[in-house]
Amino acid sequence: DSAPFLNGGGSGRVQADERNIKTPYTGVKSAAGESYDVMLIDTDNPVKAVAQLASEADYTIVCVGANSTEGSDRANLSLSHTQDALIEAVASKYEPNKDAKVIVAASIGGAIL
Repeated sequence: DSAPFLNGGGSGRVQADERNIKTPYTGVKSAAGESYDVMLIDTDNPVKAVAQLASEADYTIVCVGANSTEGSDRANLSLSHTQDALIEAVASKYEPNKDAKVIVAASIGGAIL
């Protein structure tokens, strides 16, 4: 289970009681119940391997995020690390407008491209 990512700094800083925080994985697993197999694919896997595993799933939820803080702008509107490539690789495994199986959940304090 990946650790929760709480983003924001300055007035956007998140102060939360950790007992009330659910990661995307634990939230989806709880909502799905026993009816579905829910698998967590660690982002340390190569993008192509993750995309291949996702193409075998009924649904894929890609969780991405970018850290931002008050008084400091991000260098660009792209996601950090390989997150843009991950979304593109997972989405490319499905035929457009036919297999709407990819959901992107973004935890971002600003705009992205």
